[in-house]
Amino acid sequence: GKKIVKSVTEKTWNPLLKGHFILPFGYCGLVETIREYGFILPDWIDYRYDSIEDDRERFDRYIFCVTKLLKLTTNDLNILFERDLWILESNRRLFFDKPLDNLYNKIVKKVEYECRFYWGWETRKRCG
Repeated sequence: GKKIVKSVTEKTWNPLLKGHFILPFGYCGLVETIREYGFILPDWIDYRYDSIEDDRERFDRYIFCVTKLLKLTTNDLNILFERDLWILESNRRLFFDKPLDNLYNKIVKKVEYECRFYWGWETRKRCG
């Protein structure tokens, strides 16, 4: 069968590091993976699209979510931002307050697992 690599890229990590709310689109389960790393996501963004397996259907639901967010007023967004600023601060602390190798090691272990699982590679030989 077709081998699919699932990874969180800098396009997701950078906004989290910079203290932004995110609305990532990628593989089915991407948002869940981000949560598994310990990141908190706001309840006013509908991330239910993340569990839809069909790519086209997931993308359509994602666009629906984006459209819904675009309808929020600046005042609404300011209120939500103020209410959930703690989430952004908590997510940034994951990068800065823990020893750097904690998140790094978690990511390396995931990459090593994917290399072994998807390709049967020894990570020291081919992935590093």
